[in-house]
Amino acid sequence: MKIYFKNEKANRKFHLWLSNFPEEYHQLDENRFFDFILELENSGEYLTEEILRIAMSELNKPKHIIEKVVKDSLDNKYFLLKRFIRFVKENAIQIE
Repeated sequence: MKIYFKNEKANRKFHLWLSNFPEEYHQLDENRFFDFILELENSGEYLTEEILRIAMSELNKPKHIIEKVVKDSLDNKYFLLKRFIRFVKENAIQIE
């Protein structure tokens, strides 16, 4: 898989998430997604629709799966998680 992010761990976690079943949202799939997003946030990098589409195409994911993941993961979950992480950091909230 191509390198999409400067952070090596982010690339590895991105590949791990996408190479499984990102469209299923089972607990393990969601955990892989969350782990990837946290790594990406900590590295200051961003996931774009273009990166997501290209990477999934390279993995030969069907078009309907790509559309589902873009809509569900990127539009609905990714941006919500980023806002939540920013909220936690800005308000110095301790999560126990």
